[in-house]
Amino acid sequence: MGRSRGFTLLELMVVLFIIGISVSFAVLSIGDNRDDRLHREANRLEAVIQLASQEAVMKSTQLGLRLADGRYVFVRQIKRRWKPLSGDPELGGHRVPDGVSVELLTGGEGNRQSSQSNKDDPNLPQIILYSSGELTPFRIAVRDESLDGYYVLRGRIDGTVDEQAVQR
Repeated sequence: MGRSRGFTLLELMVVLFIIGISVSFAVLSIGDNRDDRLHREANRLEAVIQLASQEAVMKSTQLGLRLADGRYVFVRQIKRRWKPLSGDPELGGHRVPDGVSVELLTGGEGNRQSSQSNKDDPNLPQIILYSSGELTPFRIAVRDESLDGYYVLRGRIDGTVDEQAVQR
């Protein structure tokens, strides 16, 4: 019978050290990068605005976008009343992640439009997407207060929407 040989303590420690370093790099690369999260949220909002604009054209109806209380929701005009879209997973409303804010800007960079300016109708949209493909011109800031930069979505009357990174 041959003598079986096991691993030495030093060999086990070296292997565990290498595994620990590998796991650390994996966690750091997968970790929650706030700037990436903010950029994803700006991209998502841009995409759903474009999707809603296309739906307004295809269904020959007016849709609206309402930003309030850490969320945005699309509404449809039915008999002169604005009703939230329900049952639609993309346009039915979205709460932004904690720490991220979505604000409608008016005029200069520092001016913000109050989301409480229409207390009579809580569903009255701030941005209208027309069935012609046009929309109310807008600028929306997507921010994370813990970061220096933020993103601005800009909508033009011709229906185009683009995103721009802004450094403070």
